[in-house]
Amino acid sequence: MRPVLASGDRVLVAKKRFYLPGDILVYHGIEQTITSHRFLGYVITPRGLHVMTKADHGEQPDVLVRLQNIIGKITQIAPYPEPLRISSRKRFDAVCDWLKFTSGVLLRKLSLVSK
Repeated sequence: MRPVLASGDRVLVAKKRFYLPGDILVYHGIEQTITSHRFLGYVITPRGLHVMTKADHGEQPDVLVRLQNIIGKITQIAPYPEPLRISSRKRFDAVCDWLKFTSGVLLRKLSLVSK
C-alpha cells in the first residue's frame, strides 16, 4: 500500500457498518495473515456478501473477502495526529476498478449463457 503505508506502520482501525470505495480495509487474509488493501466495492456471491479489495499497485483484485474477515478501516496512521483522508481521485479509481472487474465477470457469464 505504499506510499500510503509501509510494512510495519502502526495504524488505528475502526469497525464500520459500511465502507466506501477507496477506504483502506484491514482484514484476515489467506493463512490468517493480516492484510490492508484498498476497498473497491461489495460483491454478491452464492455464499453471501463479500468485499473486493486490491493493492494500490496490483493489477488484479485480491481473492474476495468475507465480511466476517473484515477487522475495520484504517482511520489514522501513527505518529500523525490527523485522520487519514482518502482523496476523491482514489475513491473514483476504486469505483472504476470495481466496475471493470465486475462487468468483465458479468460479460463472460452472459456470453456463456448465450452459447
